[in-house]
Amino acid sequence: MTRPRTKPELEARAHDLARSALDRRNLDEDDELELKGEFPPEPAQMAKWLAGHANAARGAPVLWIFGIDGRTREIVPPRAPELANYWTGVASHFDEHHMPEILHTIRLSLDHEVRPVAAWFDTSQPPYVSKRDGVRETPWRKGNRNDPATRQQLLRMLVPIAEAPEIELFSARLVRHEMSFSQARPVDCLGLELVFFGAQPQLRDFVIAAHSCEVSLDRGGGMQAMERIRTEPHESREHVSSTFSEARVRGAGRFVLHAFDLSRPDERPVGPVLARAVLAPLFSERRYTFEVELAPDPGVSTDPGVVYATWSRPRGSEGR
Repeated sequence: MTRPRTKPELEARAHDLARSALDRRNLDEDDELELKGEFPPEPAQMAKWLAGHANAARGAPVLWIFGIDGRTREIVPPRAPELANYWTGVASHFDEHHMPEILHTIRLSLDHEVRPVAAWFDTSQPPYVSKRDGVRETPWRKGNRNDPATRQQLLRMLVPIAEAPEIELFSARLVRHEMSFSQARPVDCLGLELVFFGAQPQLRDFVIAAHSCEVSLDRGGGMQAMERIRTEPHESREHVSSTFSEARVRGAGRFVLHAFDLSRPDERPVGPVLARAVLAPLFSERRYTFEVELAPDPGVSTDPGVVYATWSRPRGSEGR
């Protein structure tokens, strides 16, 4: 799946990212997405944030959505300024007025009376240098920080980043298991099954290694890391081959990740279960963070194989 470039592609991608954020399906804001409840009132601060994001993007377009709170993931009414004047003010705080070009501005339709504003920015002409009170700075965004770029980061921003795969979470199940692992006898545990779809631009291969993944679960007492993370093995198919330790996707295909919890396997959840997964494809600088809320199954059985809770991607959200 290539990066969106045409206006229809940009609009479709913006709607998909916005819905993912509202559904808490993808929490990764570092690479492509920034959520703001409102337009930052200080143009100089906005310029620094945008410059840091654009420099770290290394040529990939970035999306800012104004009207979705990045912390609560709720739609809020943004106090929208007159945009032409606003962006002119922001550009004045870039050295030589060299600001990332606005590719497209969209009013998002998200089944809500408030329509957030989405703006795509081209970042293909770094470095972007912000200035304030005569002081120039080349910022670099990392997580929630926006610090002056190091020498290594300055060198990296001049090399376009390799296209990362697109990865989407399609379903999640929490299941009561009896598993052998390395013990002679099976042990009782809970298993979280996560089904993903991934696609690599230009149909190149990418690899998900189980040891580089992180999975955690909140059954009501806070997030707890899960153990024995592994991919689901199966015989090599046309586009995906996998073992317990890794899944190799050739171009595009589905792969499955499993993680296990050995504590309290007989305790059925009585409320929603929060699951979080972090994936880091090998040889990629991008990390993918997903968080979903699984609905508990109303049953009472605790027999092996019984499903305790489930989540599935909403209908109509598969395509772009």
